[in-house]
Amino acid sequence: MDSALKKRLIGALVLCVLLLLLLPVLFSGQGRLPEARITDIPQAPVLSEAPVLEPEQRARPEPEQVEEILAPSPPVEAEPEAEPPAAAEYETDDAGQIQAWSVQMGSFRDAANARRLLNSLREAGHEAYTRESLLSDGSTLTQVMVGPDRDYEAVQALKDELSDTFDVPALVVRFQP
Repeated sequence: MDSALKKRLIGALVLCVLLLLLLPVLFSGQGRLPEARITDIPQAPVLSEAPVLEPEQRARPEPEQVEEILAPSPPVEAEPEAEPPAAAEYETDDAGQIQAWSVQMGSFRDAANARRLLNSLREAGHEAYTRESLLSDGSTLTQVMVGPDRDYEAVQALKDELSDTFDVPALVVRFQP
């Protein structure tokens, strides 16, 4: 080949390589300066302080004297609270836990509901008692329990019977005095 032709081909090849390298840079848009976005933020309104008025001092009217005095009503006898049986009569295992079981009939935030179930259980002839727990939100949870008994199988059978009779889901739990 002619030396002039070789020089022209090499020159053309170099130009093609340069174009291949520079064209993506030119058309990518990276060479442009970003447009400045200017937003008009209004000034905060000026707030004036409202005058603070002192509260009026009013004289409280004194209550009228009532001559009629009612006779004190007879004291109402409260129903005794159901206490769980004493723990001293139950055996403990190696871990120190009492070997007795109870049936938990329900847990109530409303003590009146717990009392109703407790009375129903007692009327049916069951040894029922309540246990109260303080919850983290400050409210009281009242649990209605039946038992306790040392025989787990007997308590399990009692749970099934009570669940059917009172139509509530019952649980067998370890007795806690």
